[in-house]
Amino acid sequence: MGGTINLGAGGAEPVFGADAGGNTSATLIQAPPYSTVTIQAQAAVYVFNGVAAAGSVPTERFEFAASLAQSGVTFKVGGPTPGGQVATINAALQSGTGTIYASIEPPENRGS
Repeated sequence: MGGTINLGAGGAEPVFGADAGGNTSATLIQAPPYSTVTIQAQAAVYVFNGVAAAGSVPTERFEFAASLAQSGVTFKVGGPTPGGQVATINAALQSGTGTIYASIEPPENRGS
């Protein structure tokens, strides 16, 4: 079952996390709004948005071969979820089970 990687709790940046139970259902990655998220895995992955942890992978998704997933794929997330303090993105393995890793680079100071 896909889990949650919470990178939105603050602390030292960049922040790293992992879902050791990654599989073909959604892993929810929470990050500070407007940050850059890098997703890595040893196997092919899907990257998508708008699904709860352990939810089904939608047909609207990015698909990355294992060679790209091993190097890491990077996305910039948008604003916080409605009523929330974090932005979200999802990842899932295309087949099998394994670990999905995520890291963030915080956004530049948006107040200046």
